[in-house]
Amino acid sequence: MKALIVGSGEMAVIRLKGLREAGIETTVVSRSPDFAKRLESPGLVEVRPIQEIDNVDANLVFVCSATADHERDLDVVVDRGVPLLCEKPIAASVMAASALARRANAAGTPFYVAFMRRFDAGFRQLHQYVADGKAGTLYHLRGAHYDRHAKGRDFIASSGGHFRDLLVHDIDIALWLTRQRVKECSGWGSVRISKDYADFEDCDVASIMLTFEDGLTASIQSTRAQPLGHDVRFEVVGSEGAFCTGIDDRTPLLDCEPRDPGLNVNPPPHFSVRFADAFTTETREFIDFATGKRTSFGGCTADEAISALEVAEACDRSWRTKRPVALF
Repeated sequence: MKALIVGSGEMAVIRLKGLREAGIETTVVSRSPDFAKRLESPGLVEVRPIQEIDNVDANLVFVCSATADHERDLDVVVDRGVPLLCEKPIAASVMAASALARRANAAGTPFYVAFMRRFDAGFRQLHQYVADGKAGTLYHLRGAHYDRHAKGRDFIASSGGHFRDLLVHDIDIALWLTRQRVKECSGWGSVRISKDYADFEDCDVASIMLTFEDGLTASIQSTRAQPLGHDVRFEVVGSEGAFCTGIDDRTPLLDCEPRDPGLNVNPPPHFSVRFADAFTTETREFIDFATGKRTSFGGCTADEAISALEVAEACDRSWRTKRPVALF
């Protein structure tokens, strides 16, 4: 059993850790000549330049390269017919992502996209409650997604924008919870943190409203910089119950009411801390699926990821045109 990792960033390190723990021989192809120096030990790992990707045989593949490189890296590995997990997004546009998904389907490649919240314990429990009918008829979904620190200019230029890069996570969760299509969406955005975002025609604060086919609505707020910590929450309100995830003593909020324990105790400084366990679980379960220890994988399929990207693009269009966008 051999694995291939494409990329050399933070996610490549996270996926490599899981492969090492599983005892799987791994080749990393990287555009960074310094990646090998960052490894604490070289055991089970071979590092090659990206130009040698065609020469690497593998039974499972992780694409963990920079967002701007996903499309061209997938172009090389998507037809291999082995389990493939790509960090989001598949590509910069729905059209390009759909073409890659069609190729994967034709080649028999099990193609998944890494939306790690599906593997977070709280989000999994929320999903189970909704699936079991414990919320009853859904009245409303509400989400909050606040990064800790604003991004630099290089990131802004290549990210694809606030709606495609940040809010697509929340859109995926809303689609996953409801198993419905979004009929109409509205997006609002502004620049309140750094003019760098305006320089790239992007926003750093945004809100979206999604209307599903049965009339259910979801409202989600987001920002690129929350002064206390990385903050991700989601709520479901229905006829039989109301549920939330992301609220505990670590939640980066200053509580206006006295209580013990309070909030904002060791708040997560970064998404990799907030979702550390989710990343570990996602990696382990994908490896177990690829190696035959599991018969299925609960991750986001390529088609589901494309649906989320389609909604994100529509929200971005709504913000720019200042009018709602109908998806069907």
